[in-house]
Amino acid sequence: MHRICTTLAENGYVATLIGYKLASSLPLKQEKFRQKRIHCLFRKGKLFYTEYNIRLFFYLLFKKTDAVCAIDLDTILPCLSVARWKKIPRIYDAHELFTGLKEVETRPRIKKFWTRVEKKTVPKFKLGYTVSESIAEEFNRRYGVKYAVIRNMTRLRELSSSCVAGKISFIPGSCR
Repeated sequence: MHRICTTLAENGYVATLIGYKLASSLPLKQEKFRQKRIHCLFRKGKLFYTEYNIRLFFYLLFKKTDAVCAIDLDTILPCLSVARWKKIPRIYDAHELFTGLKEVETRPRIKKFWTRVEKKTVPKFKLGYTVSESIAEEFNRRYGVKYAVIRNMTRLRELSSSCVAGKISFIPGSCR
């Protein structure tokens, strides 16, 4: 999401990345795009998702915006509602096939709920993208939408000389 918002900002768009604030959330770093954290009273489960979606809906409703982008199914309902209300474009960013996630797949009532949400909303998002050709094909098969594929890859960057001395071994976070 950071790369997408950075790319948008670098190309002249004013992008705002919206998330939720937890007690364990680190302070936001200065970015090329705007950031907003929504505070919720509930921390997990159905009450958390319900509260977050209601707060997100009202935040988006009263925020001037030219388009909204839902990141996965858990934010799609408020984005769809606000986009319809404001008559603005809506985009779906499907990081994964949400209804196929293990934590959804192994819980029948949760699976049924998210499958209903997916069936009712994804066809209404004609603009969208996902991380793999197979997910794009599955959305096309299920809902007739043609989503672009944007690979989720790290940015290529040059290693500092201290990371290249001798044999190369990569330890995540050691050479930045």
